[in-house]
Amino acid sequence: KAVVSTQSTQSQQNRSFLSMSNPTPDSLCVFFRKSYERGVVEGLHEDYIYVRSVDTGLRHHVPRSNVYRMAEQFRKVSCYARRCTLSEIQPFDGTDWDSDCLRIFGQIRHTNITTLG
Repeated sequence: KAVVSTQSTQSQQNRSFLSMSNPTPDSLCVFFRKSYERGVVEGLHEDYIYVRSVDTGLRHHVPRSNVYRMAEQFRKVSCYARRCTLSEIQPFDGTDWDSDCLRIFGQIRHTNITTLG
């Protein structure tokens, strides 16, 4: 005699209901890899959705079945990561960055507005 867990069935139904049926770029979502994370849809593939974690800044391709809708009100919650790179930039003298440069870069990472000039 087989016994089916209604809790397990209910959990599967909830996940199915929350799945993103028609995701679009810039849609807010929750995705699951090793844990649940907030994300923003960056691209679409037949089997995967490319998402950027708003809390780590990392980009992932996640199976569509592991990407879920998230209410837009959560877009107002501050992100914990800001994507930032310095590409092909080196100190003039070819040595390590000095403490002033490292301090300024630290400020850039922790502020919303950066003015260079």
